[in-house]
Amino acid sequence: MGLMNEYGKMYLKTSDERKKLLKAGFTEKEIENLYIMLNNFIFLNVDWQNDA
Repeated sequence: MGLMNEYGKMYLKTSDERKKLLKAGFTEKEIENLYIMLNNFIFLNVDWQNDA
């Protein structure tokens, strides 16, 4: 499984790796959260609306 990050490789890179987690009992949301956390994604909250 692709949970080892060597030299900048992404975790859970292939769909086969994610399928293995589903078969092991992980939910889609848990896999999504793992993907986000393990790959160090940062989400910014941007307000594009002008406050008039």
